[in-house]
Amino acid sequence: MSGIIYTSHSQLDMWLHCPRKWEFKYIKHIQPPATAPLIEGSCYHKVLETYFNHKLVTGKDLPLSDVNDSIATHWKTITSSENINWDQYNPEDVRLECQALLTEYVTHYAPQITPTNVEETYISDIDGTKFVCIIDLITTDGAVIDHKTSAKKYTQDDVDKDIQATAEAFVLDKAIVFQNHVAVKDGAWIQIVKSYRTDIDIKWWLTMTKGIIKQMNSGIAPPRAMKGDYLCSWKYCPYWNMCRTGLARVNR
Repeated sequence: MSGIIYTSHSQLDMWLHCPRKWEFKYIKHIQPPATAPLIEGSCYHKVLETYFNHKLVTGKDLPLSDVNDSIATHWKTITSSENINWDQYNPEDVRLECQALLTEYVTHYAPQITPTNVEETYISDIDGTKFVCIIDLITTDGAVIDHKTSAKKYTQDDVDKDIQATAEAFVLDKAIVFQNHVAVKDGAWIQIVKSYRTDIDIKWWLTMTKGIIKQMNSGIAPPRAMKGDYLCSWKYCPYWNMCRTGLARVNR
């Protein structure tokens, strides 16, 4: 497990959460089934990519009827190509929720946004490792926007500490005004949270990332189970059984 050729924010985030989970996914290439929230988020992003690419080319907003057609198309493509564990979710309920969130966003928020870059990929070199970063949206006034779907609203602290924003400032090589546009499922509303990244933030992020890349290249990826971390459980971690081989699962 040495000589990492490339990394990304998703890899860094997973490593910080649990190095062994990162190893299972990115080194051993064990892909668990997609979950309902992941499918919904993927469809949400794909439709907004279609919407803003249309606006970038034509200067006009995509009509809601075309947005609905885009939802149907992307939903069919994603759900037919993915191995999905729907668990307690009803697929049609998830699709309708996604449609409600997109309708709210494209009706009340997207018309005020003029894009200059849509889902653009940036690649930077960090000590011989390629760092790959895809930025959802950059606007004519220079704002960097990430689209999120979430079961609950974000706090300002969530966004201020989001290392993805700092990664995007790094690949753009400048201080940025960053916005999370959060599609909150509880009530189907849009939350906009603004934050900033400075040159000092970028230097801090780069120091952290260089250290993580060295750890990734070490070949040592221990599990990390922190007190209060609900994600480290048989219910939420798809690698739980592989990680905890020989340990009994006890339901109380």
